[in-house]
Amino acid sequence: MYKSEKEIKRTTIYEGLFVFEYDEYDEYPEWAQRVAPFEEATLSVGVSCPHVTIDYRPFKTHEEFYGREVFVVVKGYANDGNNEGYSVDLIPERWVYDSDDEFDNFCSLFTAEEYHLTLSVSEDGRPVDTGKLKFTALPMNRQKVLKCRFGAFVSIVYEDGTKSTEYIFRA
Repeated sequence: MYKSEKEIKRTTIYEGLFVFEYDEYDEYPEWAQRVAPFEEATLSVGVSCPHVTIDYRPFKTHEEFYGREVFVVVKGYANDGNNEGYSVDLIPERWVYDSDDEFDNFCSLFTAEEYHLTLSVSEDGRPVDTGKLKFTALPMNRQKVLKCRFGAFVSIVYEDGTKSTEYIFRA
């Protein structure tokens, strides 16, 4: 991974699918040109890097897949005043891999029955509670395809005692 000379500890907080693009018409510009897909975000604290958490505090990280393109479709929406989010489904038939084994290994990371994406929370809300919402199915004309990259959110401690966090999208 990307360790600087001053870095003394790096901890992966979570691995997930980080949203970079959205388009209702199935046209995807360069992935680094991030587009804000969430016009519904209505609560006081927005999510700075929308993502679908795949593994929180992973025992083993999966750097070999960092940067992999993944598509998900937004299927439902919910807002209870504390949490606001989307329910999403994976679209593995749109994923591109070099071999069946590589595809199977990557797919084995996705073990949850349901996935969600937090849009915003209230001052009292916690993003982890978004998965407990009762999502209402969106009509087909409001369902969105999101282009994501598999990666990680990490915490870093440096020799001088300073700390930082960053998103990692490449091994």
